[in-house]
Amino acid sequence: MKIEEIYQRLITDTVNIHNIEECALVSNLAVVDVFEKISLLFAIRFHQGIETYENADDGMNRVWSLMIDYTLKNKIETVELCHSIYLAFDEGEYCRHGNSFDPVETYTKPKIAEILKAILRNC
Repeated sequence: MKIEEIYQRLITDTVNIHNIEECALVSNLAVVDVFEKISLLFAIRFHQGIETYENADDGMNRVWSLMIDYTLKNKIETVELCHSIYLAFDEGEYCRHGNSFDPVETYTKPKIAEILKAILRNC
C-alpha cells in the first residue's frame, strides 16, 4: 500500500496500523515518516482547495489516533509536524464563546498556511 492509497482510505476510515507499517515498508520509510507525509498531504491539499475541511479534519483525526497508539506502544516521541497539523484542523471544529465567525477561516486556514510557510523556509 502506498502513501496516496493510505491518504484516500483515511478519509473513509478503513486504515489500521498494519496498513501504515506496510506502507512504510514498501516506501522504504520509517512508520513515523509515513505519518508525517500523510499529514502533510492533508495540509497541502486543504490549503490548495483540493480537499474539503471535513475530509482533512476527519483524516487527521484518524492519523492522530493511529500515531498516538503507535508512539505509545513503541515508546517514541510523537511526530511534531503531525501534531501541529492535527491541532490546526482541530481549531476549526467549533466556535468559541458564542462567536459568530467561521473557525475554519479564522483559525485553521491561517495555521495551515503558517505551517506550510515554515516548511518552505526550512527547505
